[in-house]
Amino acid sequence: MGPGGTQQFLSKIASTLSNYSFSQSVVVINNVVDSVLLESMVSKGIEVKIIGKWRLLLGIGLIQTIWWLKKKNFDVSVTMLFYSDICGPILSAASGIKKIVSTQRSSNMHYRKWQMWILSKSLEYVDSVILNNESSKQVTGRYLPFDKRVIVIPNGIDHKKYQIKEVTSNIREELGFDKNAILLGCVGRLSKEKGADLLIDAVNKLCRKQIKLLLIGQGPYKVKLEEQIAALDLEGQVFMMGHRFDVPNILRQLDLYVQPSRFEGMPMAVLEAMASSCPIVATAVDGIKELVIDGKTGWLVERENPDSLAKAIIECLDNSVEAKKRVLKASERVSKWYNEQDVHEAWVSEITNQ
Repeated sequence: MGPGGTQQFLSKIASTLSNYSFSQSVVVINNVVDSVLLESMVSKGIEVKIIGKWRLLLGIGLIQTIWWLKKKNFDVSVTMLFYSDICGPILSAASGIKKIVSTQRSSNMHYRKWQMWILSKSLEYVDSVILNNESSKQVTGRYLPFDKRVIVIPNGIDHKKYQIKEVTSNIREELGFDKNAILLGCVGRLSKEKGADLLIDAVNKLCRKQIKLLLIGQGPYKVKLEEQIAALDLEGQVFMMGHRFDVPNILRQLDLYVQPSRFEGMPMAVLEAMASSCPIVATAVDGIKELVIDGKTGWLVERENPDSLAKAIIECLDNSVEAKKRVLKASERVSKWYNEQDVHEAWVSEITNQ
């Protein structure tokens, strides 16, 4: 996987805003930024300012950022992810920015009480909150101030980009698989909420050696997942692929895409799989339920249930006729309701509406 879902989203929105001749800057609270994303931003004339969490905590970063924001005289600020949502609204308000927008990219069910409390205070400074799915309204309501404008703008993709049938490289040959190997794929950050451990358990229950699972992405659960794979003796079936920048090419070669998340926002990976004509098995959580309609555009199962995952995987693999029917409807659904251009225009409208 290349840049993560939120970073991909940020890059695309920034590109769209560049087409409108807006002057943009991106403030990074972490110490580093993905090199590919950084190069993409800079090439579009977008200034990237890297602060670092420690500089903020020591106070130096706070003073410098407020001074910089005032000097730039921005009209709008948009915050994304936890630390940005804590610092961004307060810094923006202190700098005199006229409009402050927060976007909640996930249902954030893992937030603890102290995190929700501090978010509820910092988000008092925002004018509106943008969610990417309807389901998140209920969950994020635990910490969103009740008087704030909340709107839903779903994620979107360029559907045609994923309809290309040719492959640039054969992933089976790259990994030394037999041409008849059955490929399962999952794209996402290796963290607890993404549920890769549940999918590994499901593959173990299948007892089909010809099935190969590709886990694409990186994250804090990498070592735990490697230990799980070794403990189950699945080294010949489950492969940790790390970051990949050829995800569309890999998706075109999968026999099945699986999203075993414990909670979500609206995963770009599922949209990409739908557009790539991959059959899909996923857990019925948050924005996934809006993308995948059980029995019509894919298979949905309850979360935290490897047995249900395994059963749905077998049902899909063993019924190619039904899988093709659902794939066609999934592709049509993405092109109709999750068009990237429409989504970006909705974002521009919300950001520029004073």
